[in-house]
Amino acid sequence: MRGTRTAAVLAPVAAALAAAALALGGCSVGGPQEGTFVLPEAAVVSCQVHQDVVPSGAYAGDESADTIAMLDLLRYWAENGEKAYCDGEPAGEADLLWAETAERLRGEALLG
Repeated sequence: MRGTRTAAVLAPVAAALAAAALALGGCSVGGPQEGTFVLPEAAVVSCQVHQDVVPSGAYAGDESADTIAMLDLLRYWAENGEKAYCDGEPAGEADLLWAETAERLRGEALLG
């Protein structure tokens, strides 16, 4: 009986610790995290760095959009979008979504 009670008390603690470990480890439940494009300090770089987050609503192109963030992405993409990644690996899921977003914004700007 005592063992059952101890397990019942420890189960929520274990679940909370597991959730914290996932959050600290960069893993997420329910898919990739949304965020803003991480721009390098230099405007022109020799290679690209992988993005850890997928585009947020700031890049939607609607009334909730962040115009400065969209212009920063377009400027970066125009200069660096065709360059290889610094680690030599192919684009990941987040990188591909950023590429699609940049190309969509570019197309909207051209058709404007």
